[in-house]
Amino acid sequence: MERVDLNQLVSWVLEEVSGTVEKKDQKITIDFNEPIIITADELRLGQVLVNLLDNASKYSPEGTEIDLKIEKTEETIRFTVKDNGIGIKQEDINKLFTPFPDIERPIVSEKSVGLGLSICRGIIELHGGNIWATSNDTNKGTTFHFTIPTKK
Repeated sequence: MERVDLNQLVSWVLEEVSGTVEKKDQKITIDFNEPIIITADELRLGQVLVNLLDNASKYSPEGTEIDLKIEKTEETIRFTVKDNGIGIKQEDINKLFTPFPDIERPIVSEKSVGLGLSICRGIIELHGGNIWATSNDTNKGTTFHFTIPTKK
């Protein structure tokens, strides 16, 4: 755990996913403008954001927008990644963060082994936080949220 400047972390993450997003003519909008320094494992926190943004791109059509929002409260930092993609059935939401979830998904060009979100959950829980997803059913996008405490 070390002091992490979220502005620098977000810049690095956006650079990491830029190829994937540009290939599909997608755009990431960012709602985050205040400097925030937190105590975290910078590499692992970046891994979570990269995974969520990659998934948002993978499961969204070309030319769509992906929103990244970071909010600071007194007790937590809340990260939100929202896509305008295929969405997910309500009965499958709780399966998302388990290894090899049994979820019916469309075939996308990028292969998936089914461990990414499970690993994300482990990283966020080790930071003392929570991770969850919401969706308004299929074809209406999915929103992933996670929080980590501001003080640890």
